[in-house]
Amino acid sequence: PECTMEKTSLECERYLNTMNGTTVELTHNHGSETDDNFKVWNGNTGKDAGPDSPNYAETPAVRGFGHIAFNCDDVYDACAKLEANGVKFQKKPDEGRMKGLAFALDPDGYWIEIVRREPLGWKEYYNLSQTMLRVKDGPASAEFYQKHLGMTLLRRLDFSDFSLFFLTSVTPEELKVALDQRHN
Repeated sequence: PECTMEKTSLECERYLNTMNGTTVELTHNHGSETDDNFKVWNGNTGKDAGPDSPNYAETPAVRGFGHIAFNCDDVYDACAKLEANGVKFQKKPDEGRMKGLAFALDPDGYWIEIVRREPLGWKEYYNLSQTMLRVKDGPASAEFYQKHLGMTLLRRLDFSDFSLFFLTSVTPEELKVALDQRHN
């Protein structure tokens, strides 16, 4: 259904609540845009970042929310377009240790990861791909999301100082297709 900021309907609401996909919910507290004391914490600053990090802050003690990520066919092209449109960056594709991916900043300073996807003929220039949350106990959190929310652990990556757990909600048929593509 045609849904815009100016035009909505019960049909649009029904679609939102039944669609096969994911949304990003942005909550705007009315009046905050003119309140100089209203501050948003993007989750990426904290004491645990270490005193030599640009993300170091005395409070909070630990960082929390990390970022949301979007996939695209060409990270470099996407970043050039974003930058030409005035978007600021935390990290550009060739900066830092992780090459070929970027972190753009939204107007509130939230990190938006830009990641390359396989060019499989997507219609959309970008697709929402993931949300990163920092957790205290990776295996316990992964088990929680699997046991209580029915998610599937797709991949686990272990590094010297952190681990990544990639979970998703898929049907057994969708999982089979994904695994078949990964192994071909």
